[in-house]
Amino acid sequence: MFGGTNKTISIVYNDFALSLLAVTKGELEQALTYQIPLEKGIVKNGMIEDEDAFFNTLKDVLKKKKIKRYDVRMVAPANSTVMKKINLPAHLTTIEQVEEYIEAEMNDSIRVPFSDPLYDIYDEDPSDGEALLFASEREEITKVVDLMDDLDLDLQIVDLKYLADLRIVEKVIPNFYSQTMLVLDWSMDQLLISIINNGKLELNREYTLRTDHEDWSEIISNEEVEFKLTQNKEAYEIQIHDALNEIDQIVHFYQYSLNKGTAEIQRVINIGDHPMLTEIDELIEGKVSLQTSRITDADINAYFPGFKAKHSTLLGLAIKGGHKE
Repeated sequence: MFGGTNKTISIVYNDFALSLLAVTKGELEQALTYQIPLEKGIVKNGMIEDEDAFFNTLKDVLKKKKIKRYDVRMVAPANSTVMKKINLPAHLTTIEQVEEYIEAEMNDSIRVPFSDPLYDIYDEDPSDGEALLFASEREEITKVVDLMDDLDLDLQIVDLKYLADLRIVEKVIPNFYSQTMLVLDWSMDQLLISIINNGKLELNREYTLRTDHEDWSEIISNEEVEFKLTQNKEAYEIQIHDALNEIDQIVHFYQYSLNKGTAEIQRVINIGDHPMLTEIDELIEGKVSLQTSRITDADINAYFPGFKAKHSTLLGLAIKGGHKE
């Protein structure tokens, strides 16, 4: 969604923290990362609730780090974004024709759960008769555009967390394009579930993990935040197990309902900034018979020196459009 330049700042936020990665000359090796915790209520369910508080928080960060007039890249809130596979008429053979067709059919033969959507099209082969449509609620994106404008920043790219993650997974996982993979992005309050078949995104789902600020302690060190679960541990662990059951159901749906037993998940990839990701990875290994991998700090550092696994989505945003690694 939208376009971009090479003096960029990538921004990712959820209910708990605001993270950014600033690139000044298209060189990731010289990039700046920064993370700050958000007070309860500023962002709710991934969407900006208190615009003034969000504005002031980001303004203080930009002033502190002397960031001015950057093009902004961000991810759309997953719970206000839908993916839909569109069947296309046979005579469409170029991306321009596909775009014109979808624009003409939007809210007619092509329906999404938003009256005024902001949408993007992903179509590797415009002549194959299908494309992926990603649609977001325009109100939330417009809210962010206005905030960035007030901060003298230009929102140029609105991406999807699924796609930003996949740019990183394909770099660090061998044979990415020759396997059917289940990619799980874990954060403290959300799980994003993607199924990738031979490099193509075929299914995605968002699952909410209910938790509260009071359940977590935070330590700020070296301009990053580390969270630790300190209260209601048992209730939260039950939710993790419920999420694993949801994953089982989605895998079964994909393999047997969508593909009639002809497709099979071959590998599970765990990614994300969840502070308990190691423990979650071990739980999944004990539950499934599939090969399971976790994107680690070492994996990321091998391709992006100086960065950690928790920066995966930020890096996926930053390399969209070809920043140098």
